Amino acid sequence: MKTDVYSWRLDSELKTSLEEVARSRGSSLARLLDEIARDWLGREIRDEDDEAAQRRLHAKARKAFGTLERGDEHLAEQAGPRVREKLRQRHAARRAG
Repeated sequence: MKTDVYSWRLDSELKTSLEEVARSRGSSLARLLDEIARDWLGREIRDEDDEAAQRRLHAKARKAFGTLERGDEHLAEQAGPRVREKLRQRHAARRAG
């Protein structure tokens, strides 16, 4: 049950376009605007969740930054295997300790 009313001014072309879309869907303009607002809000919440996940991943990755030796011209090509080896060594040390 909707209980709140909100109004704002729209450009007349935008309002006409929204009314046309609502009509083509067999819906009211109010229902279309409600759908648009809910869709936008859902994306905003997902984007925030994605950003939080990215921050966590970056924080974990930062721990490994700078751990590879420099001076190797093939460093980029060997980064994956070197990182895996460092992780294997770290896990082995944890198990042993």
